[in-house]
Order: sequence, then structure tokens, then C-alpha cells
Amino acid sequence: MWIEKSLIEGKYVALEPLALEHVSSLIEAVKDGEHWKLWFANVPTPDTMHQYVNDAIKQMLLGNIAYAVRVKATNQIVGTTRFYNVDEPNRRALIGYTWYSNTARGTKNKGVKSCLQTSKQPVNICKAKV
Repeated sequence: MWIEKSLIEGKYVALEPLALEHVSSLIEAVKDGEHWKLWFANVPTPDTMHQYVNDAIKQMLLGNIAYAVRVKATNQIVGTTRFYNVDEPNRRALIGYTWYSNTARGTKNKGVKSCLQTSKQPVNICKAKV
């Protein structure tokens, strides 16, 4: 696997490889804004969060690395993002499955994408909204 499952840190956020221990924090984050109700977004509900995280962990075996987004100033988990549709031969991946709590929306996305694009992993990034 050429994209490593490892912590990525930026100035304001830390991207932690998604794990089951993030579920309770992600449930709290998703409750802030109820974005699962938006017709154009693919955001899990509080009741489906455990399955969402489980599915993301299974996808990591295929090289699609998911992250919990932690705000460094507050130490709070505020959402998720991931590398997906990983194309190992061409060293290319999409960034998506990104959602944030209402409190974090509009304030952290630039830092998260910067972390993914400037991580120590040589990735040709194709941004996509999911």
C-alpha cells in the first residue's frame, strides 16, 4: 500500500486514521448540524455511525484511507475525510467523504485539504465532492 495509514498533522488540525474509538466523538460531531438530512450530502446519522466507521475501516484494506478530523486547539473530533478510489499504479487518489460538525464547517476544510495534499505521501490529488 503506497498511502500509509498514519497520522497527518497540520497547524490547526490532525488527521487520525479512522478507528472504532472515534465513533462516540463522531456521533456528537454529526449531531451538531444534522447534515445527514441534506439531500446532496452523504453523511451518516448518529444511528449509522458505527457501520459508517466499520465500512471505512474495511475500505482501508483496499488502500482507501479514512481519517477522523481533530481540531488541535480544542482536541475535539469534528468530522471525517478520506483518500478514496486509490489508483496505486498511477499514484493517484480522490479526496472526499468529507463532512464536519456545524461548528467546524467553513473553518477547517482548507487546513484538512492542505494536510492531505502536503503529507509526506506522494499523491496526485483529484478533489471531488461526495
